[in-house]
Amino acid sequence: MSSLLGSIFGTLGNLFGNFLPSWGSSNLLSDNITPPLHDNMPDNDYQGSEGSETSSEYDTADEEEDETNQEDSIMQFRLIEDPAPKRLIEVSRAGSNGLYRDYVANIPEKYPFRRDPLLMFEDNEEAISKIYKVELHRLGGIKTKIVHIAHMINNPDEDGEKKEDIAFPNRIKEIEQNAHSGWIYDYGKKVYLEISAYQPLRGSSHFDLPNSWNKPQLARLQNITTPNLNDVNRSKRFMNMINFTGINAPASLRDIDRFEENNPSFAVNVFKPILSENGEELKTHKLDPLRISEYNYQKEHLIDLILFTQGEEGLTDRRNINDMNPEGFNTHYCLINGEAGWHRIMRNWNKHHDHKYFCRYCLRAPFSRLDLLEEHIAYNCYRRNNLYASQREIFPKKGNHICKFTNIKALLKAPFVIYPDNECDSNKLEEKEEDKNKNTVKIQNQVNNSFGYVLIQNDSDIISNVFRRTANSVAEKWENMQKDLQMIKEILRNPAKLKMTARDWEKHNSARKCYLCNGLLQEVRYNKVKYYDNETQKFNGAAHQGCVKTVCNARRLDYKKSMYRTEKLNKKEEKAFNNATKCYICKGNLKEEKINKVRDHDHITGQFRGSAHRECNLQLWLKPDMIKIPVVYQGGKHYDFHLELLELGLITKEKIEPIADNMENYKSFTIGQFKFIDTIQFQLPSLEKIATNLRGGVNSPDELIKHFPILAQCFLKELLLLFTQKGCKKCKHENKGKKCDGKCRPEDYKEVTDCEHKKIYTISQKQYGHAQKVWHETGCKTFEDYHMLYLKTDVLILADAFQNFRAVMIDVLGLDPANYITLASYAFDVAKKVTKVKLELFHEGQEDMHEFVQRWMRGENSMVPRRIAKANFPGMKGYDKKWVNKWLSMYLDANNLYRWAMIQYLPTGGFR
Repeated sequence: MSSLLGSIFGTLGNLFGNFLPSWGSSNLLSDNITPPLHDNMPDNDYQGSEGSETSSEYDTADEEEDETNQEDSIMQFRLIEDPAPKRLIEVSRAGSNGLYRDYVANIPEKYPFRRDPLLMFEDNEEAISKIYKVELHRLGGIKTKIVHIAHMINNPDEDGEKKEDIAFPNRIKEIEQNAHSGWIYDYGKKVYLEISAYQPLRGSSHFDLPNSWNKPQLARLQNITTPNLNDVNRSKRFMNMINFTGINAPASLRDIDRFEENNPSFAVNVFKPILSENGEELKTHKLDPLRISEYNYQKEHLIDLILFTQGEEGLTDRRNINDMNPEGFNTHYCLINGEAGWHRIMRNWNKHHDHKYFCRYCLRAPFSRLDLLEEHIAYNCYRRNNLYASQREIFPKKGNHICKFTNIKALLKAPFVIYPDNECDSNKLEEKEEDKNKNTVKIQNQVNNSFGYVLIQNDSDIISNVFRRTANSVAEKWENMQKDLQMIKEILRNPAKLKMTARDWEKHNSARKCYLCNGLLQEVRYNKVKYYDNETQKFNGAAHQGCVKTVCNARRLDYKKSMYRTEKLNKKEEKAFNNATKCYICKGNLKEEKINKVRDHDHITGQFRGSAHRECNLQLWLKPDMIKIPVVYQGGKHYDFHLELLELGLITKEKIEPIADNMENYKSFTIGQFKFIDTIQFQLPSLEKIATNLRGGVNSPDELIKHFPILAQCFLKELLLLFTQKGCKKCKHENKGKKCDGKCRPEDYKEVTDCEHKKIYTISQKQYGHAQKVWHETGCKTFEDYHMLYLKTDVLILADAFQNFRAVMIDVLGLDPANYITLASYAFDVAKKVTKVKLELFHEGQEDMHEFVQRWMRGENSMVPRRIAKANFPGMKGYDKKWVNKWLSMYLDANNLYRWAMIQYLPTGGFR
């Protein structure tokens, strides 16, 4: 049987071999040939008999079969409009449906060659050839596959007769493995023609290495990312010793993990070249680790690869480090030629020309001996805590290693803040059998049912608010926030003009220090300005502002025309202005333009804020397309952020930049121009506690308006007392100051009956009475009204609370918490700003000091497991021969180190 089928498909190869695959053979197709019509009906794709193994693989969405073709005596090929699932997967991988076409022909019962497959294919040679010519003309080159569905019989002369529809050549290998299987060809049912575009791999991805890396210590691989990795000529001699099974193309970091599993004697490291730092092109070699093997220095073969990306300087966002072939960029792996090549690259970096040993995990300064490197890896390297942790330590250059307060932008009060909230339904999930042995089981699914937010301007005015009950909460909220963002941009593009009072002019003229950086200010007349010809507007040079005014007043000219013009300076004029050190008019010394004394004002209200350096003033510039709008949640880290990220990742194409606390929780994340932060990161209590603290025992509606200005903008002042009242959550035992024993009677709680008529004791009678009062006072008609009221008050109280928190912190410390993510980062900037300290950091050349400090960091517990420990060895006083010799290893420690250390002054510099 196997020899018969082999001869059949061998004959098919001879019949149609000239079409497999070919390029540019347009002369094979005459002009009068047209594609076969396929508007008769779509055919079921590879439909086998019921219960056959073939049918499940080739089923399609079409289940109707045209029975009229069964009565014909000829085979007709039709285009399949609904391909089989197997082919759909292949098409989706290729990314273009137009490059794939499948045809099918049913074999009628009256067809004369139905039981002879060889004669059947010879009879249809012309029809198949015509289809191939059409597709060859359309695609330029094709790959084909013929699948024949045949009805087979096994053991026809016995009781256990078995019939099955088998697809050839898919199952031919199984039959060839068992020549005496007993299968007999009965008749043919269908013939499928699978046609794909022939797209051979070409060498168009080649690119030259950067000049600084085009060195002999690197060997360009035949592009490891090619699909034909096993056919690379350079690697043929390793075919017997290397296993490439399961390696995808292009090869990602995951594939390299799989490569190490397949080849236990290999350790592979992947690095990324650093072409520039701080905007300057590097002339020396620097590497960043992308993937460091956990088996470094432990395997027989150590391989170091550098991943080069064409146009790496334009690749500012590699969203996934496993994406080794970013869209629009060509990539190549380059092999570092052994230890000698590795040392030549690294010594160029650190200028050590003798033999040194470098840590591949942190790329630290070199070690003179291998044992020192091994000690570093074991005790000091990042790897000691995490086998997969690898990063290059970057130390500041000497002269730029002083840390002081420079975050001038944080002094500006955030002009716009959004306060949102979500409400969800908790849908109970059915318990699954496989979840019983798991440590974590999902019991509820949180589904958004409503959202609300308010957009607050820096003067606590509500300029936008949305409260809506909808199942599509996240998407609709994001859409409304985008609209509000456009409104904010329009406000910032039309800044308010500066409003100066007589008192403001007096403050400005008498100011001697910048109100932002506290640095000395020069007089306005010594400001460095551009000096233009008053009539021609030609650039003359740089001059003192006072000199320009004096000359213009003497000539009775408008001095503004001599200092400002609509046309910007060209590159030559800009360079001349920046390099000028002498006044064009008086020839006196000029200071840098960045220290000019200017007036800073609020671009939204127009109010004068203070006198500042020009450089400091420009840092407060609100750029409409770059401003970050804080979106402040209450408890977002543990709840709302999960709901937001899950859906925002699907509905927006903007980059999501999270700051993770761990694998599940996020401290913050940024999407476009929105920065999501959490009040819990600033140690704010619950909303109930916040409302109580803000209220402060005040009962007068007029006084409550001052405490809750945002809430008062949306509700009558008579309702403020009701909304800010603290609810009671204690039973009557706890209200009397006693400890609840957990055996409270039903009378202590309000009885609530649900739809199943079960008694649930959830809230106190006082709480229930308060809820009823709110219901009636606000005119609620349905529970949805009460639900939306609850959502609205939550959002407004949160806005009042955080606005009050911001006002207090700005008044006392001068920094706006809305510009930060956590209280820790805020406190560090406050410490630098208030103390004006200049912290000295370890700089390049002091890596050993940094390692020394890390190595001697201590923690854990101190204890004495014995009451007494006594030494006994020859030569000591009181030595006793009867006892075993003992020596004591003394390790000095002290108790209460933490409290003692907290009252010591922290070191600020002078390290040596």
